[in-house]
Amino acid sequence: MRMPRKFRNISVDMARTTARLLAGSGHWLTLARGQPLYLAGDLATSVFGLESGGLDIAIPIETGEEVVIHRMKPGEWIGEAALMPDVTRPLSVWSAAESRLFCVPAEAIRRNVAEHPGDIYFFLKFSHRNSILMARLTAELLSLSPQARFARLLLRLATPGGTAQVTQEELGRKAGMSRAAFRRSCAALIDAGAVRIDYGRVHIVDRVQLKRAAALD
Repeated sequence: MRMPRKFRNISVDMARTTARLLAGSGHWLTLARGQPLYLAGDLATSVFGLESGGLDIAIPIETGEEVVIHRMKPGEWIGEAALMPDVTRPLSVWSAAESRLFCVPAEAIRRNVAEHPGDIYFFLKFSHRNSILMARLTAELLSLSPQARFARLLLRLATPGGTAQVTQEELGRKAGMSRAAFRRSCAALIDAGAVRIDYGRVHIVDRVQLKRAAALD
């Protein structure tokens, strides 16, 4: 089995032995929209690369709810905690659309690393990238206004064509905002002509205006 094409931009960082391992030990997995890849508390057993579709990463909070903090895009990897034996997942991951993933058992990776210790640096690199992403998202949560956070969420969720397939209820949960703050932010972006809302979809009408609201310009 060849290394999935979407992952080759990442695979240039790794040793050839690791690339062969991922291609030879993995298998394809397809998730329907809304289906979980794994839930917080599950035993971590595999590492995943997203070939197509999208994955929502959610973190549990004290109330028992889960707040979506990021939408993972094709070409990215997730689940590196599985490289440590007997570790449970700290996050939940749900399929945001029909998604195709490449699944590699962690045990196969651990065996390979035991034979080729230098290959561990690839997995440390992508773990480092994910850690930086989580730190950035936390910084945004602490420093940005509700409207800026909401605008950045829409920019992350939208396809290149400018459409996010998500309901208003889902948007409120993903934004991690109170209902009042969510409604004010949503109304402000609609009034500014930045977005338009249809049933189950949000369309970006003016990306420049939305970036301005997201404090990116």
